[in-house]
Amino acid sequence: MTCGGGIGNADTYNRKLSEKKRLNHMGTAQIIMPDNYIALFDTPTTEKAEKIVREAEPDIAKAALER
Repeated sequence: MTCGGGIGNADTYNRKLSEKKRLNHMGTAQIIMPDNYIALFDTPTTEKAEKIVREAEPDIAKAALER
């Protein structure tokens, strides 16, 4: 799950949705990404956004490998 700062209670909601859809919930990972909700936030500069994405790459790789 991507977020600008935190995922809050998303894991609980993901678990409930998985149960409802009869899916095997395998966890929720928090991946920090650049803010893109322009109605509430200023978007970061290109350089800052690229830095955020680069820093998230190890977390993305780790989440992809976890089962």
